[in-house]
Order: sequence, then C-alpha cells, then structure tokens
Amino acid sequence: YEMLRSLVGSEMCIRDRFLDQLMQNAAHPIIESSNKGMFRQHYVNLACQYVSTYYATIQSLDEIAVYCNISQSHLTRLFRESLHMSLQEYLITARLNRAKELLVTTNQSISEISWAVGYPNELNLLRAFKSRYGISPKEFRQKNRL
Repeated sequence: YEMLRSLVGSEMCIRDRFLDQLMQNAAHPIIESSNKGMFRQHYVNLACQYVSTYYATIQSLDEIAVYCNISQSHLTRLFRESLHMSLQEYLITARLNRAKELLVTTNQSISEISWAVGYPNELNLLRAFKSRYGISPKEFRQKNRL
C-alpha cells in the first residue's frame, strides 16, 4: 500500500511539473463572442487530454476543471454540449478501455488491473465493467485472450 501511495505521489509530482510548464507556456487570449466555439473546443480538448494522461490518478472531476482553469459545472456543460456525454462517462470509458487492453495483453490479476486504471477497489471495476459490457472482466479476458 505504501509503495502504491508513493507511486501516486510521484505521478502527481510529475503531473504538477507538467502543469506548471504548460501554464508558463499558455497564453489565454480574451474570449470574444465569435470565438466561443473555438474556446469551448479548447476546454474540451484540454479535459480529454488530461483524462487520457491521468485517468488512473484522477480523484474527482473538479481536478480536471482546475487543470482547465474553469469551474466544474462549466466544464461539465461544455463537455456534454460538445461530446454528448458527461465528463464522468468519458473518464469511466477511458478507464474501462485501458482495463480491456490490459486484460487481453497482460497476465496481471484483475485486482492489479483495477489499481492500474484508477479503481482502488476491485469491486468498483467489476461493477463498472459488467454494467458497460454485460460480462465480468474475467469472462472478457477468457473470450478475448490473444
């Protein structure tokens, strides 16, 4: 447990350095009404990028909003308007897609995979997986093993 906690801490440190560098290089121009669509897409792209990189360590949707420098409610609305799915659904999809990949390509236990994709409790992965795909991770692995 301590090793995993320190790993998460190391990943957070790397993430924080990345964010600091990104913020130093970012220029946020004033939003004019004609550019609203462009900025909407900008925030959605930032959120997608963040989720793709940090899906396993994201603790809350607010963390993503802080990264994008807008409120969680605003980001959630922009996300739903642009992608027709909630930010929470997108995060779950990213985690489950990675879990499917690991189930097929590795010999890791389901418990190890659940930790690797951001579900510290194996039962949460089992529930999300079964809800989304109608089968358990174990059944998925057996049917799709390379």
